Amino acid sequence: MPLRPDRFRALKSDFREYLTRRGAWPPHKHYRDYMIQHHGGASGNMLTDLRQGKTVAEKASIGLIGALRCAESSANPASQEALATYLETEGGPCLADDIRNESLLDLLCESPAENPAHNPESTDFLQRGVRGLWDVVADRLIVRHSRPCATEELREHILQLCTSVGNAMASKKERLALTEPRALEIAEEHMGIDLETYQAKVAEWHHWKAMTVHLALGRKRPTGLTIILPLTPAAYEAVRSGHCASFECTVDDLQLPSQHLLMEAACPMVAHLQSEPANPTRALLASLLVQMAHMAALHENTPEHLCLLSFAGTPENRKRLQKQQFRSTGAKMPKSGVEVMERRVAIRAGRSIDFITIATLRHIPLISNDG
Repeated sequence: MPLRPDRFRALKSDFREYLTRRGAWPPHKHYRDYMIQHHGGASGNMLTDLRQGKTVAEKASIGLIGALRCAESSANPASQEALATYLETEGGPCLADDIRNESLLDLLCESPAENPAHNPESTDFLQRGVRGLWDVVADRLIVRHSRPCATEELREHILQLCTSVGNAMASKKERLALTEPRALEIAEEHMGIDLETYQAKVAEWHHWKAMTVHLALGRKRPTGLTIILPLTPAAYEAVRSGHCASFECTVDDLQLPSQHLLMEAACPMVAHLQSEPANPTRALLASLLVQMAHMAALHENTPEHLCLLSFAGTPENRKRLQKQQFRSTGAKMPKSGVEVMERRVAIRAGRSIDFITIATLRHIPLISNDG
């Protein structure tokens, strides 16, 4: 399951009681050291909050699982044995080395809760819509946390993208023991293209223009990937009507500037989020905005609308697109069958939402040096 900083969980009461009964809670120092090493740190009361059944950031629960499993748990050798016994009792998987900590969340924790009012890092900027645009631009996050992907990084980041898709599309039961190979298998089936072919296709777009593939940056490393293709009118209509899959677009279908932009991907890096405490959705939105601003021609003599195309690759993506004013075109993407969605932004006058969007995109080149 993808780790998300905007999702919070509480431990199940029977699991908390079991750890207490067995004396298997890790020492505070061991838990804190594990969180610093693997998750970028922890607040001083995280373990206490977990013991009290409070709803806390998801990484706190994953850190607890890791601390219980850690071979260095000699400070409390009963921890790993207790976790294994509890999982066996509940019909969960054996603690093999390839079982990821996050895959055990649904067995040990309550259902995730999103956007608790007390946590400012909970905002999903990709769902907030146009109201989040100026929040992203105002603090110059674009300059600090967005850049084109380097050639040598492409293959690994596309692997992470596909793994994230597989995690999102796996069934709740399958997530309990989901391995990377299985996640990739699910992604390939869902996307209608195999990993190697998709990596080659993205490399083709990137070679044409590096700005097509962008990285959203956390404090220490990339936390997300965004891909936008500036299409010719003919290619845009082919994808919009469901006659062409997005990954079937070639460099002959691309042009700069363009009034027809295809948002191919906006995805967090699952593997990297565990060590990045910052909210990745702000940087993801910043990355998308930078790409759009440098691809679209927004002068007075351009056509009336900036046309944006994307697709509901996962249920979460669909919700985010709807919040951003995207609507279904009535078409399905070939091979994958996902819903194609579109937003048309009026460049001149138009609704207030359109005015803010265009003003934001015109402002970005003034504070960034992308290209």
